[in-house]
Amino acid sequence: MMRNLFCFIFTCCAFVAPATAQDLFQELLNPEEVLYSYKGMHEIHVGIGWPNLIGTSISAFEAIPDEILGTVIEEDGKSSPQFTISYDYGVTETVSIGPYLGYMTASTPKFRWSSPAIEPIPILLPNGLSEKDGIYSYDVTVLSLGARALIHRPFSERFELYGVFFFGFNMIDLEEQGTQPGEQGLLEEIGILGIGIVDVPVPEISYSAQLGGQLFLTEGFGIYAEAGYGVTIINAGLALRF
Repeated sequence: MMRNLFCFIFTCCAFVAPATAQDLFQELLNPEEVLYSYKGMHEIHVGIGWPNLIGTSISAFEAIPDEILGTVIEEDGKSSPQFTISYDYGVTETVSIGPYLGYMTASTPKFRWSSPAIEPIPILLPNGLSEKDGIYSYDVTVLSLGARALIHRPFSERFELYGVFFFGFNMIDLEEQGTQPGEQGLLEEIGILGIGIVDVPVPEISYSAQLGGQLFLTEGFGIYAEAGYGVTIINAGLALRF
């Protein structure tokens, strides 16, 4: 998905950039001659972010040898990029604010567990336990809602750098797939514990800061990229201005 997006952006640049390169070059050479205000301006950013923290955590967990984990990974986990959309409205000449929406999914590795047969134990376990095994994993969905404030530093009407401040909430949904050892009744009572799932490293309350830049290839269409520590490290995509 990430590769396809960047190929699309590159194709757009290839068609549009030659027609605007000369004007943009002149503007960049003389930024003091360009007066640009964001007050009353509308912008929409649609993009994808990578790597997300859940995917990084899953990859790190899978690198640990099975002998250390005490279990067997039957199938590797996976995660999607974070798909994002945001709207920014200029409230002053250099500041814009607006809502933000992000969505991503992931699956933890599939863990195989087993418990040996236990002969009957008087009073404690009179019927004993038969040998049991199973596979379990978790599907994770994260919906991010919040608000952003951007401080713009335009170098021209088409190119700028900006800082992003974000505050919001992450709604995390976990759905169990398969059967965990603890759901086998007496197994849990006698203290035979299963391996827990990969922790979800995404807080319910989220705040972060990034640095970004955007280049408009036409008056209302451009590309952008942002980098910083948040749910993802890098976010890039398309920008619309009207």
